[in-house]
Amino acid sequence: MIRSLFASRTLGWMVSAASRTVAVAGLALAFAIPAPSAVAQPGRMMEMMGGGMMGRGGGGEATYSSRDLDKVAQIVGFDDAQREGAKAFFEGYQERFLAESQAFREKMDKIREEARETGDWSIMQNLREPAEKFEAERKKIDQQLMDDLKALCTEEQAAKWPVFERTVRRERGLGRGSFMSGESVNLFEVVEKLELNNESKAAVQQTLGQYDLELDRELQNRERVQQELQKDAQGMFGNMRGLQDLQNLDMNKINELVNKGREASGRVRDVNRRFAKVIEGQLTGDAKSAFAAEVQKRSYPDVFRQQRAQRSLDAAIGFGDLTSDQRTAIEALRSSYGRDLDAINVEHMAAVDKSEAEFSAERMMNWGGDPNDPMRAIRTKKRELNNKVDESLKSILTPEQAQRLPQGGDEEPGRRMRAPGGDNGGGGEAPRRRPRGGGGGGGGGE
Repeated sequence: MIRSLFASRTLGWMVSAASRTVAVAGLALAFAIPAPSAVAQPGRMMEMMGGGMMGRGGGGEATYSSRDLDKVAQIVGFDDAQREGAKAFFEGYQERFLAESQAFREKMDKIREEARETGDWSIMQNLREPAEKFEAERKKIDQQLMDDLKALCTEEQAAKWPVFERTVRRERGLGRGSFMSGESVNLFEVVEKLELNNESKAAVQQTLGQYDLELDRELQNRERVQQELQKDAQGMFGNMRGLQDLQNLDMNKINELVNKGREASGRVRDVNRRFAKVIEGQLTGDAKSAFAAEVQKRSYPDVFRQQRAQRSLDAAIGFGDLTSDQRTAIEALRSSYGRDLDAINVEHMAAVDKSEAEFSAERMMNWGGDPNDPMRAIRTKKRELNNKVDESLKSILTPEQAQRLPQGGDEEPGRRMRAPGGDNGGGGEAPRRRPRGGGGGGGGGE
């Protein structure tokens, strides 16, 4: 029994790795890949796949929300009467969507119940046709709402409609996660956060307009690629029921999917990088440096996550009972730490870019991870630097002051699931067998 449990855990980990392998390539595999906990149970796995067939939003979430309604009113400039008309159209849209969603959910529940009662989980495949019909109906309902709202527009307002469409695609497309670092950066948000003066805003406005057009083109291309990859991935993973099926996966085919997703994502990232450089060149002074820093931070969130030593230094410099000598020493320590950390972060960003460029199915399925993975060395450097600075800081403070420093250690970004450029670096750890109870006894089975 112990061996079978360990095999189940191992299989769950392997499928989880396989899922990440394809998902990070930008594949929307909602009903192609089952949850790891269900892998060793064909019936449970089929049920999970059926749940995925609910489509985007789980069948209960409409594509458009009241926030989108406010957005279109703001962009095209609806007056009060038009806003009321838009609200009425939206209420009708919600009612129609909820009716279709409920009807599909009832069909799904009926098929699930039949599969449970008979034990024939292949019945879950019968969900595919109603799921496809539901998704087709969703698109019709969505389009009807857009047509209704656009019909409210005057000729002048209708000319602004494409701006609304691009805004929605940008916010949704960039908000779905990313395969490449910098892919999900929204330069409109970065510029808005800076609260630029009128002169600086005017300088970048034309550039943002061109960025809007080029980014939209690449986001639509990426969406097309992801839809194609989803179909391919469904064929690969849709009927996978156990360890043997997982072992027989065609890694070359998976790598083809990964490469297609990476290329489409890279084109989005490149648009962001190119226009970020242009905008940075149009800004001056503090605005210029603040823009560059914000883009960098959003492009590499794992790299620029606040470190333990940074939290301690920030807290210490705010202590009201510091002597002048202590304050001078802490400021000097913070400056030297910043320089050392900046140097490591440059290495970290380069390693992330390399990891993303070389990511592959084989790398993700590597059980023990790559012992030469540069991410490991970088994490070690940061940890040693943090420890060194912590010791130096505590030597400056009194014991009572040191007790007031923030508690907690460094975060472990490698433990979180994210795109291959993350600190995980495409590695991952194989599951470890835990001893039962307090015993560390031998490997006998039951």
